[in-house]
Amino acid sequence: MNILHLSQKYNSNKKVKSLIEKRELNYKLKNLYNLELYSQYSYSYDLIILEIDKYDYKTCLKIYCIQDSSFRDVPIILLYSKSNFLVNDVFDNLNIIGILDKNNFFERKFEGFLDSIVKEKYVLESFSSMSIAVIDDTASSLSNIESIFKNNNIYTFYSFTDINSFYKIDKIYELYIIRQTFKTDIADLVFKIKNDAPNSIIFLLIDFQIPLATSYFLSIGIDEFISTSFDFTLFMQKLYSCVVKNQWANKINLLNKELYELATRDLLTGVYNRTFFIDEYEKKELEAKKIIYLFLLFYLI
Repeated sequence: MNILHLSQKYNSNKKVKSLIEKRELNYKLKNLYNLELYSQYSYSYDLIILEIDKYDYKTCLKIYCIQDSSFRDVPIILLYSKSNFLVNDVFDNLNIIGILDKNNFFERKFEGFLDSIVKEKYVLESFSSMSIAVIDDTASSLSNIESIFKNNNIYTFYSFTDINSFYKIDKIYELYIIRQTFKTDIADLVFKIKNDAPNSIIFLLIDFQIPLATSYFLSIGIDEFISTSFDFTLFMQKLYSCVVKNQWANKINLLNKELYELATRDLLTGVYNRTFFIDEYEKKELEAKKIIYLFLLFYLI
């Protein structure tokens, strides 16, 4: 992740550099008044730290220069000297995500802004490669989601206007977005998805005016909810939480398998041991009692 620090002078806030480099992010400090020299490279920056000590006509021109360049789309954290000037209307057209007083620098607040950008970049990179199925029988809602994805350079999604057309495609996706208005029982669809792709993430599109049995949907396997108005930023935050949760769940499952192998196999020969035999015997005994059948036990001496 690349971060550009624009300052009116080179003796800028040293804490900013320290906090950024602590996260092993790429940091560059440039003079605000030399903006034209490197604005053409703005595509490579994910965040701009704009540090201003005094606000004058020359600074105002540079702010307008940022607005007229591709810098305008890059998230900006504004550091300013509160004693010298008030935040002016000229900043309104910048993509400012946070404002901090440099004379009363609150590190945790800055770290919060920084972490939110890092998180969003991570999710976008993960999301852009995810295979996505959008199942929505409402044309306007489906069109809205498609345009939002395309505007964010996400093209790995497949749209379905009815459940039957989805069932005909024999394909497993990493993310499913389902609309609640389907007349078919949502539970049947969710059970099929979780059976075919147990590690997938399922989002349910809902209209918040409709009473929602939240606990029921969570119990059948829905991972998260998102409004039909589809706030992309909120969606990305929820997706990030689900992705992290799935990653931890997969790690825990892998560790459990490794622990089970260590507990049930002889370390020298790799042959299953007494613990495995007892465990399997109890499983078969329980299974036999449930469906009433006989099973044989052989002893090899």
